[in-house]
Amino acid sequence: MAVDQSVFRAHRAFIVLTVAAFAAAAGVWFGFPHEKDIPNIWVFLVKLLPFVLAVEAIAAMNLSAAVRRGIALAAVPVCFLVYFTYFVPKIFFGEGVYYLVLVLTPFLILALVLAFRLGGGAAGTARRLGYACILLQLSGLEDLAYLTINPHTDPKWTPIPEVWSWADHMTVRVGHELTKNEAFVFIGVHVVLAVLVLTLPDRFWRRLVGRRAEPRRPRSRRPSGRAAERAVRGRRRADALRVIAGRGTARACIALSPVVLLPVWGAERFGEYVAATSTFGFLLLLVMGAEKTLLTAVPRTRVLAHEATRALLARAAAPVACCLALAVVLAPVGGAASLYALGAAYLTGQGLLSALAATHRLLGHPVRDGLAFTALALHVLAATALAAAGVLAPHAYLVVLVAGVLVVCAVLAALVPAVRSRPARPAAGSAAC
Repeated sequence: MAVDQSVFRAHRAFIVLTVAAFAAAAGVWFGFPHEKDIPNIWVFLVKLLPFVLAVEAIAAMNLSAAVRRGIALAAVPVCFLVYFTYFVPKIFFGEGVYYLVLVLTPFLILALVLAFRLGGGAAGTARRLGYACILLQLSGLEDLAYLTINPHTDPKWTPIPEVWSWADHMTVRVGHELTKNEAFVFIGVHVVLAVLVLTLPDRFWRRLVGRRAEPRRPRSRRPSGRAAERAVRGRRRADALRVIAGRGTARACIALSPVVLLPVWGAERFGEYVAATSTFGFLLLLVMGAEKTLLTAVPRTRVLAHEATRALLARAAAPVACCLALAVVLAPVGGAASLYALGAAYLTGQGLLSALAATHRLLGHPVRDGLAFTALALHVLAATALAAAGVLAPHAYLVVLVAGVLVVCAVLAALVPAVRSRPARPAAGSAAC
């Protein structure tokens, strides 16, 4: 009996959350009509509750490798059979297809997260995957894809409607039916939030919810000198590869996007875009000079490293602020002047991003460098896809790119201690980070 009680205490959170998730799912399935309409925000939140409880239950699952393997051998086939023997026949029959897909999508997300967790994935990463995917589902990307990838002939759907009256999952959260441009912003915000959920470090989320980091287990023995050197060299190579992969991916996406944009926009509009982004190419090199100075001067400035970091980042941010102010002033004017200002803001923003990413490498977090540029690459891909679908013209395309660069820069800046606080100047002879 004592053993049973101790097992229950060890897995109490998992058991309680699992029971609550199944109970909530049953309540939603049997207590609400099977229709796409969402009358108010409270119905929306109640329908979202089973997913949240299920994600937390999967994250709370703390089992040994042998037990996880046994559960995986049963759970993964069961998830497949639920999909294959219930959802597929129902969809083929054509009965309530829209509602079935609405239920099937979070079910697939949970099945993938469960498979990841049973394979040994961390609880925090399982939460990231679940919540990032549900943000993408609720973003409206599917509505936009429905309007762009299908060959519509009905005037109701082509061109893209000015008011998205059918998107209840957007309307109940905003309070009114969204216009086309509002829907684009809504989608962009959700995509950025999903990227942040996936990329922000664990300590950010622990601080947000007020949790402390779990204490590290003491190691039984220290590696020998040569083994430690090999481990350090291996970590450095891995970190260098992550940085190169992240930056290389971003550069490749930026360089290849014109290949997609030229046939969509035509020579005239594409020429305006290229002129706006290439005329001020020197600004990118000007701002990136702060990155070179950071990597060479700050490690040698032991006492005033904090102040030097602030000064160099301020130097990198000043051109960005000037270009943004100019873009805001010229926005009502429009035309080539506004386009050129946005091009300058985009290029200087890339330089600031490089400087901030280099600062994190100096702080001992090279992974953030690669993640930041990977997030930029994903943002460029998403914006280019919208432009290729005819949704974004050159002006709107640059606005979206500038917004994405600024969001990534803001996240990196918030994680730099020299930006968050201004400590007292250290005494002579002491070291500063």
